[in-house]
Amino acid sequence: MPLPTDPAIGYCAPMVTATDPTPFLSTIAGASSGLVAIVGGLLVARFVSLDSEQQGAQRVLDDAEARLAIAQQRARDAADRLLRWDVQVFSDNWDVVEAILEGVTDLAELRRQGGQTRLTDEQLARLVEEVRRELARAQQVLESTVPASEDVERASWDDFRRSTPGLPETNWELAWEVVFHRICERRAADRKATERARAAERARSASFPAFALPEFSVPEGPIFSPRVLAGLKPLDRATQARRRDELMAAATSLWPAWWCRSCS
Repeated sequence: MPLPTDPAIGYCAPMVTATDPTPFLSTIAGASSGLVAIVGGLLVARFVSLDSEQQGAQRVLDDAEARLAIAQQRARDAADRLLRWDVQVFSDNWDVVEAILEGVTDLAELRRQGGQTRLTDEQLARLVEEVRRELARAQQVLESTVPASEDVERASWDDFRRSTPGLPETNWELAWEVVFHRICERRAADRKATERARAAERARSASFPAFALPEFSVPEGPIFSPRVLAGLKPLDRATQARRRDELMAAATSLWPAWWCRSCS
């Protein structure tokens, strides 16, 4: 397109025209929005990725913590079972329970009675205190429950427990058994002592009465003359036996009637 000329000055003068900035601004706005959309998409994708990774890591952490909690619970259960086993082995010893019943409180002596154990002094002291309380409870209950009978004293603890349904629940079965046998032994000893005392009293009451022999004088010289002695003949065995029976019958008739009854 040719430029317009001015005849007055003799050259072509440029023609200035006004341009519309809308397309430029629209281009900048579109480019900016595209850039923002691209950056925002990248950020959102990164955020989503980070969130997914965090959730995955949290799940892994939760699983690990759950496994740790289960392992710790199993360890505590195993330790409790081991402790109960050690307590049961130590407390199911007749000598140990008898020593505690007799008032032994020395832990070294109880360890010697019960043998080797993994229980600490603190655990052993708690065990001894619990067994002592159970022994006191058993004595209080069984003293008024066990009847004074030879059949019961000869019976075992299991038989007595089955035949006595009113007994309470026991925490230490051996403690009750030891107390039961101690009560039976004491009552049996008391009964035997009473029987011996009664037998001794009957023996004293059945003894011979004291009596004094009558006074008599022995004549001097021979009782039988030689002529009489020469006339005596030796007795045969039958006659001797008959004479002995007659003398015994005569002697028996002289004893008091009460002595004969006591002898019979």
